[in-house]
Amino acid sequence: MSELNAFVDNLEAAEEFVPDLMILDYADLMKMGSTKDTDHRIEVGKIYKELRGFAVARNIMLATASQVNRAGAAAQGKIDITHISEDFSKIQTCDTAIMVSATEAQRNAGIARLFVGVARNAEDKFEVLIEQDYL
Repeated sequence: MSELNAFVDNLEAAEEFVPDLMILDYADLMKMGSTKDTDHRIEVGKIYKELRGFAVARNIMLATASQVNRAGAAAQGKIDITHISEDFSKIQTCDTAIMVSATEAQRNAGIARLFVGVARNAEDKFEVLIEQDYL
């Protein structure tokens, strides 16, 4: 987090650029605790809490990706918030969680589903179909 803060400080000071959106690929892989005994799930949850604090303090919209658990990977249809990998507190921490999924037939047709599983200050629990070009 200190490196991320320093990076944004540098953007603001040297480049005179104040971001209002940051897309972070991929929060689950950010540096965790320094001991081998560290509980991975707890550390992942801490990362998301720190990122939310960073975004709120800087008034930046922050987006990142995460993966699904084994049940989500095996799902043949819609995935939802119960399919989040590692620490469920990621869902409890974020303001909005959007799941992207597609069956094999949908993928072959170039469509996917977006399911808004959590929206802190808006409607949630709805789904939309999107068309996309995978090439």
